[in-house]
Amino acid sequence: MSVEDAVKALGWIQPTQILLQDECDVAARAYVLSLDVFLRRRSADPPTWLRKMFEWGPVKRPISWCDVPKAREADCGLLAALAREVYEARGVEAFQAQLIIRYPEHAVEHWAKIWRNKGAEPDWIWGNFAYHEIVVVKRGRIVEVYDPLLNALFNGIPQRIDRGIVVAFRAFGELKGIAPGVWHLTRISR
Repeated sequence: MSVEDAVKALGWIQPTQILLQDECDVAARAYVLSLDVFLRRRSADPPTWLRKMFEWGPVKRPISWCDVPKAREADCGLLAALAREVYEARGVEAFQAQLIIRYPEHAVEHWAKIWRNKGAEPDWIWGNFAYHEIVVVKRGRIVEVYDPLLNALFNGIPQRIDRGIVVAFRAFGELKGIAPGVWHLTRISR
C-alpha cells in the first residue's frame, strides 16, 4: 500500500468541529473554557488537562458542545477541536491539522479491534495507516504542534509520533510554504 493510496483512502476525513447551536451549547462551551482558566498552570502551557478528562475511544458525529461535559470518551479529533478552542480563548493563534501516520501492522489491528468492540467502525484506519488530528500553535514566528491525545508538544510538524512515521499532513491555517487545506507528503514518505 502506497502513501498516495493512503491519502486517497483517508483524505476525505474533515477536521472535527464541535457544533454550537443553542443555549446548552453556549453554556457547555463556557464551562469547558472556564475549566482551562482553573486547571492550567501557565497560559503558555498546552491544555494537558483535556486528556485527563476523557478515555480514548470513539465519538459519535456530529458532536455538539452540550455533549462534551457528559462524554466519557474522546478521540483525537474531539481532543484537537477542544484544544484549538482553548488556545483561541487564550488569545493564541491555533488551528487544526491532520496527519496520516504509518504504524506497525499489529498496532493498527489492535486499535481497530478496540473500536469494533465499542460498536464503532475504525474508518480512520486503512491498512497500516492511521488518520490523526493535532493542533498547530503559532506564537509569532514560533510554530509548535500539540498532540492532545499523547499530550506531546513538538517544534514544527513531527516526523514521528509514538511508534508511527508521519507520511502526510494537511493544515487548516497559514504555515510558511505550505498551502492550507492540501495534503502534503513528508520527506520520509517519498
